Amino acid sequence: MDWLSQYKIINQNQSAP
Repeated sequence: MDWLSQYKIINQNQSAP
């Protein structure tokens, strides 16, 4: 349960411009 972990995943998901 890491908020940072979710943040990284969200960043990868929003890799598209």
